[in-house]
Amino acid sequence: MKKTILILSAMLGLLIANGACNKTKDEWNRFSGYQKEDIIGHYTANPDESVYVELPTEGVIIYRDVTIDISPLSNNNVSLKISIPNVLNKIFTGGVALDVNDSEIRLYNQGTNEDILMTVYRNEMNQIRLSGRERKCYYAGDSLVDCKNYSFDVIKQNDNIN
Repeated sequence: MKKTILILSAMLGLLIANGACNKTKDEWNRFSGYQKEDIIGHYTANPDESVYVELPTEGVIIYRDVTIDISPLSNNNVSLKISIPNVLNKIFTGGVALDVNDSEIRLYNQGTNEDILMTVYRNEMNQIRLSGRERKCYYAGDSLVDCKNYSFDVIKQNDNIN
């Protein structure tokens, strides 16, 4: 009886260990310390359908047809154009890569209550991915009334991947 329990326990342990080894590893990691040159380029929608799950927050949608173009300006500044056909077409400018521990990009359009916030990711093939949202907030005096969020997940399109 002890021998049977021992054999069954060993088999169960092997099954659990095998299942743990076969889990898919998250290939994208936060890219802290990115440089302006790393993010310059053309981005299109992430083809991984799992990133477009319905969010529990009402009114927040992850759009599938987003394109982003990031162009260099002087110093650490960039121009970022985000387009969602028939929904959004905005340009943001500002500084990026200001902190070696930062993996986010935050840009604001002064006086418009609009901003864009993205997390920069990189995978083992040195592909760059941006996941975030563009937001416009509406105020009545000093009181926040509402914010409209346009979420996205895009991957940089490279002709040659390092």
